[in-house]
Amino acid sequence: MWVARIAKEEVLCSLRAAGSSDPHVLLARTEEMLEESRRMAFLPTLAYLIGGAMTATLVGAVLGIPILLFGLAVGKTIRSNVAVADQALSEHLIRLRLEAAV
Repeated sequence: MWVARIAKEEVLCSLRAAGSSDPHVLLARTEEMLEESRRMAFLPTLAYLIGGAMTATLVGAVLGIPILLFGLAVGKTIRSNVAVADQALSEHLIRLRLEAAV
């Protein structure tokens, strides 16, 4: 795949490895993990444009439809990566606040 899927455990391990409880440092670590996904954010749009243009002709539809499906898959992976990273960051910050309160 063009964009690697990020697992929640991977994000949590990276946040713990930062060794900081500063939210800005943790946010920077999360953004660093999402750098590849953000760089490839143009890819689904490009695939939609190319696939849509190719699908306009019957002969081009043979290649256009798979390109559209590729764009959908990459877009879904990017959105999933962002959601997983945001959720893991929120959980980690909540856990840090609970530990600090004890």
